[in-house]
Amino acid sequence: MVSKCPCGFSPGKTRDLDRHMNLTRDRPCQVLLQLSRNTQPIPQVTVPVSNPESLSDSNLQFQNLNARRSNEFVKQWGSRLRKRYKELCYEDYDQPRTLKACQILYDTLLQIEPEIEEANLQHGPSPIDLDKEVPWPVRFPDEEHHREVWQKGIQMAKDMLKVDGAEYAFSTWFTAVNELNLVNIILNAKSEYKLAKEIFWQCIFLDYPEEEINEKIEESIKYYRAKDKGEINWRMKIANGIAETVFEAGMKEDQAQKILNAIDNNEYLIRVKFIRDSSIISYVSDTEGNLSKESKYSFKIIDKYEPIRESKRAGDKYVPGGPNVILTKKTNPGFWVGIDEKFLVRQVAAQSEDEKLDSNAVVYGLYRIRKPDINRLMPMKDGILNCVAE
Repeated sequence: MVSKCPCGFSPGKTRDLDRHMNLTRDRPCQVLLQLSRNTQPIPQVTVPVSNPESLSDSNLQFQNLNARRSNEFVKQWGSRLRKRYKELCYEDYDQPRTLKACQILYDTLLQIEPEIEEANLQHGPSPIDLDKEVPWPVRFPDEEHHREVWQKGIQMAKDMLKVDGAEYAFSTWFTAVNELNLVNIILNAKSEYKLAKEIFWQCIFLDYPEEEINEKIEESIKYYRAKDKGEINWRMKIANGIAETVFEAGMKEDQAQKILNAIDNNEYLIRVKFIRDSSIISYVSDTEGNLSKESKYSFKIIDKYEPIRESKRAGDKYVPGGPNVILTKKTNPGFWVGIDEKFLVRQVAAQSEDEKLDSNAVVYGLYRIRKPDINRLMPMKDGILNCVAE
């Protein structure tokens, strides 16, 4: 039977316990570290009382950052543990509402944090972010929806690639967003001159090209003169028309060549993660006809677990199922352009016709192909018919 660490950690194998009790790790067990210094007794992990709020703060000490803090309510502690669980597992956890539920989640984190930490040590350093080494030709939009869905989704996918063991990661994306609140600008303008001036300076601040600035000013003046100014249809036309700015960060040949130049001389397999927008956005009109936007931003990540494979020929057409694609520095840049056109889709099939997407993002991970160490292979012997392991 495997013994326990003084902190309460009880692994299934002696090897895992030895790793956990190794004080030379980057993040050693705080209880063992405390015992080695002989500074104070081991803190309690559980508090077997029905009303912990009545206890003094000194009786609520735990051994890591997930411990319940001084004067922290059960609901606050549960929210903090739930957030930490999502950071580690990329999954939602029901909100703990009682002390017992919080303690269960706390004990769960005690088990999984050492495992994830050990996995990170085995996988080595974080993958090189090629989005920083080879920046996109455009900036990220200054817009809440894009920040909460696409930017956070891309970063979370890269964090997942780190756990998977990728050595390089990068993304491609496109979006059409409304950075300028043109509806309010037009409605609040005192004159056409002041309207043009306000739009001009806001576009300059956002670094829009001159051609786009002129187009937005001209179209805004037309809407300023419209007879249905301020009505719902007028507002929707602006929101879905001149207010939108397109940001294109899809793969191009020059960008692909820079990425190939940035990787080393090894061979790599390619895996893909897709970001999907699952936000709920609605517009509510009050009695005066004013629209208010209600948004609940969220996203999900779809993992293509198998590496990208080549297509194989079957008669007059090509079908999936070929060998894995192997990427090297000598790969033709046009390969990346073709791959990205396939995965960074611009439209999806709907019930009656294809629906055009206004945003999408894909994250690629490169995994080095490692040759086996012959000194670590199982010993083999010749048999009558074939070879068998000893």
